[in-house]
Amino acid sequence: MQGKNILIVGDSHIYAIRAALRNHQNVVNGTKFTLMRPARSDKAFMDEYVAVEDIRKAIGRLTPADALVLALRGNQYNTIGLMQHPRAFDIQVPGMAQAPTDQSSEILPSSMIYSYLRDLLRQGYYGELMQSFIQHSRAPTFCLAAPAPKADEDHILRGAETPFREAGIENVGVTPAPVRLKLWELQQRTLTEFCAEIGVKFLPNPEGTRNADGFLEPAYYGRDSSHANVAYGGLVVEQLLAESSATVPVRPQRGARFRRVSGAGLLRVGRQLSQCRLWRFRHSAAARRVERNHEFKGFAIAKTDHPYRHLPDTAFWKRSVAKPAASEVDPVTGFDLKIGPQTRVATAGSCFAQHIARHLQKSGFLYYVAEDGHPIIPEPIRRANNYGTFSARYGNVYTARQLRQLIERAEGEFTPSEAAWIDPDGTVRDPFRPAIQPGNFVSVEEMMADRAQHLAIVRAMFQSLDVFVFTLGLTECWRSKADGAVFPLCPGVEGGTFDPERYEFYNQPVADVVADMEAVIAYLKRVNPKAEIVLTVSPVPLMATAAPDQHVLSATTYSKSVLRVAAQTLDEGHANVHYFPSYEIITGAFNRGAYYAGDLRNVTENGVSHVMRLFLKHATDTRAQNAPVQAPPQNQGDANEAFKRAAEKFVEVECEEAALDR
Repeated sequence: MQGKNILIVGDSHIYAIRAALRNHQNVVNGTKFTLMRPARSDKAFMDEYVAVEDIRKAIGRLTPADALVLALRGNQYNTIGLMQHPRAFDIQVPGMAQAPTDQSSEILPSSMIYSYLRDLLRQGYYGELMQSFIQHSRAPTFCLAAPAPKADEDHILRGAETPFREAGIENVGVTPAPVRLKLWELQQRTLTEFCAEIGVKFLPNPEGTRNADGFLEPAYYGRDSSHANVAYGGLVVEQLLAESSATVPVRPQRGARFRRVSGAGLLRVGRQLSQCRLWRFRHSAAARRVERNHEFKGFAIAKTDHPYRHLPDTAFWKRSVAKPAASEVDPVTGFDLKIGPQTRVATAGSCFAQHIARHLQKSGFLYYVAEDGHPIIPEPIRRANNYGTFSARYGNVYTARQLRQLIERAEGEFTPSEAAWIDPDGTVRDPFRPAIQPGNFVSVEEMMADRAQHLAIVRAMFQSLDVFVFTLGLTECWRSKADGAVFPLCPGVEGGTFDPERYEFYNQPVADVVADMEAVIAYLKRVNPKAEIVLTVSPVPLMATAAPDQHVLSATTYSKSVLRVAAQTLDEGHANVHYFPSYEIITGAFNRGAYYAGDLRNVTENGVSHVMRLFLKHATDTRAQNAPVQAPPQNQGDANEAFKRAAEKFVEVECEEAALDR
């Protein structure tokens, strides 16, 4: 087409195209090519870079007969997947052949990697840049895929860029080719999804440039680790000439907003899905520590004496509950456990246990997270995928039976017959952690691998923790009729299909809760004799009850009463078991309901602060709260930091139980 202009705006991948165009003086078959690389600053830039404002002006001069081509982004998969990380990892990608996985590799949820790569594309400088370029253009717009990865590891090592050499790629090696290919594929899917939303046509690698396994053909290798050569650039030029003369892509209306897609979008790019609600925390300042020196002012001694005359204020309702200000009520007595800044405190239980973990961490104590997720993924992404919500990624453990069976599964003593739940969209849930992975797992194999890793970490966690804080939440549960396996939620609520022939409701009595917890205590004494246990009872009422002919208020009273009696029984029977009265602090009449939110169920931040203020008062030496927490081992920290530096140079508490009332 005579007189056509094709403006290519991109990063380093445009150099292969530039090299191919030199012999044509940037004009091929009457079409003029202009290549621009955006400068990261408008104040100073090298000759090869162009100020962003100048690029916008050039885009604004394009006509509907011209074409805008974007070659921004697409190579970020190499920032997490080129150098072999100290913690080797692998992923499973739907629709791709799964090569045998090294048993030592950590399996990462592909939906988590997908969301990370998606955020790299859409957020920050480049996300805003791409939006602004598209909005300034009247011409049809195309987006180029990055060249496929190279399978030849020796070539990568020989041509590794300076940042990777400085980080020691020759010592740590290159990530296995199949893993890099899967990372590249996930990144291309994020680009495809992005382009479909904004009306830009995504152009894959030119035909014939990838081999049968999906890698870049050696004939198109550039000299370095990730770029293609002039021959590849020539094929891209031919591709652009053909595409720009074909049907014009439909552009979106100005101001179009990008939607966010859950991990299930991996199964069908561009499919409309509702975003999974992630577990979030509300962070507000903790209340100031209040200590009260209360002088005993008993009645004058009568002529006759009796035992009550010699009791402390804490034994009398008026003196210790009704009379003091609500913030000064302290029902903690006889709590003799002490923890320090280096004490490894692990948590599990119902939703309320998450508050305890959060405040321990905020107060400078060592909240022990055994399953923290792979450091290659940024901490916010890991948090969104429920790494660090509890000490291991087991989700909410509502009942004593669920905790007991978790340990039995981790030790290989119990393997439930219920294997996996498949959602209608083809994604997979773990029946015993149905809401742990936003967007679900992409395959049964990925879920099983994640479960195996998780249970191994649970086993190691119990062997190495110092204090285990468990919040008893419920007595009601649903279990399998086949083998008695209990689920955190009734099948059918969050995954699975309810079948009365397979599942039954069960409400634990006191003896049952005590027996389950006795088994947990015995196990912990066997594998970790010095470990201490703190029991609390969740003050959060039931969201709903399945008990026949029961009002939810009565069912809540029964459940909490059973758990409170069981906790007292265990506290009195074991020297290493300690009960902490968080339930009494939140539900006590002294606060006149002020510690519950408007739904009369969720606990307010003031209530949680009161609980944790008293826990830190009685369980810690307050002078130790500012002591530094032990740093990670030096070699691991150095390795992670070096990897991160190379990559940089190269380029409210939500409970599953709430689903019962949705």
